[in-house]
Amino acid sequence: MRLLHNALALASLLVARGLGDTTSTLAARVEAYLRPYVSANNFAGVVLISRHDSVLVRRAWGYGDIARKRLNLVTQAFPLASVSKTLTGAAIVTLAREGKLRLSDSITRYIPEYSEASHATIEQMLLHHSGIPTVDDPDVYLKGVPYAELIRRMRNRPLDFEPGTQDAYASQTYSLLALVIERVSGLPYERFIRERFFRPAGMSSSGDMRTTADYPGRPVGYQAGAPGHAPFGMVANEVPDIGGGSLYASADDLLKWLTAVRVGQFFPIDSLRYPYGWGRRTYAGHELIEQSGLLEGYNAYIALYKEDGTSVVFLSNIQSGLFERVGPDFEALLYGGSVTRPPTVAAMPEPQSVLRKYLGVYRSKDFPLPMNLIMSGGALAVRWGEYPFSRPLVPLGQDRFFYPSEYAQVRFERNATGRVARTVWT
Repeated sequence: MRLLHNALALASLLVARGLGDTTSTLAARVEAYLRPYVSANNFAGVVLISRHDSVLVRRAWGYGDIARKRLNLVTQAFPLASVSKTLTGAAIVTLAREGKLRLSDSITRYIPEYSEASHATIEQMLLHHSGIPTVDDPDVYLKGVPYAELIRRMRNRPLDFEPGTQDAYASQTYSLLALVIERVSGLPYERFIRERFFRPAGMSSSGDMRTTADYPGRPVGYQAGAPGHAPFGMVANEVPDIGGGSLYASADDLLKWLTAVRVGQFFPIDSLRYPYGWGRRTYAGHELIEQSGLLEGYNAYIALYKEDGTSVVFLSNIQSGLFERVGPDFEALLYGGSVTRPPTVAAMPEPQSVLRKYLGVYRSKDFPLPMNLIMSGGALAVRWGEYPFSRPLVPLGQDRFFYPSEYAQVRFERNATGRVARTVWT
């Protein structure tokens, strides 16, 4: 009996550490973790987890189109947003390995019309060390602009810093890398990615939204509202950066991509100075590479644990603060640890006449973008700077609101005359 007790204790320890998981064990943990987020309308989408060649979790939750009562399917494709960068980075590395470019080359060797960035190298652009500014104009997000126009607007702005001296995320540098791919290979970006990666990896449900924006089965994107309430309406389509966020794929295809990376199908990623287009992380003692993506109404996340060949795919068509928690939470699900739960929010609806008293432009010396408070769909919403999309604020009571996009609370303070004067975020 004592031997049996010890054996059971050891088995429990192995499962807790993710070493002895069965499919049902991990699937149950993932279901228990996501159920509260689904109930709170903070998640709808697909999760796929595999270890080497064994699929442990493959399931869809929620609606891909609420109005039409169309459920999400595990086989459907989602916008990848910045997960696209993993393929753009792989394309640049492939061209470098073929001797068609060097990572140390100046960007102006391939884009001579952008002479202002002559000190920025290809590698600095891959690592977000280039200082190349972001063009944050509304039409870029709503309509998209050609390469020539994007470069013209970049030229009209000074570099954010001297290349190589700082680290600042700049998605549009990957659009310039897409142009480099086109000029070096002689192929459109989408065709290069398809012929060099999608087809060899067997990714048949993948493509580029810049050429196929309304691909069949695309789920509708939503913003999270208050728990217990429907998501905050359909989000108007955002035109993603080519190279930086323009690809789409199904969870099955992303698993094929992760497998290709893991086995070195195209090149050994560990041979690189850094996994370009990815982030290298350690959350709780487990080394991984990961990339996440946010497009208005959508979240995407992929991770690869090299130590035991575990791959994670997370795709959602409800944008919420869960996005910031996915990486550490899934590591806890895999290897043991605590996971988060959605915030407990008791919404207290306010009449529009009250909400309108908060409207205006709020500025802070600590944050570069002004916060515009507007009415959208009958609710108070935040729009940052010139960014054309708004995100809801949920009333919690006197001068207090919840910001579902980042799981933040906002308190408004008033001046001596009783007028709303400032905000405090926690």
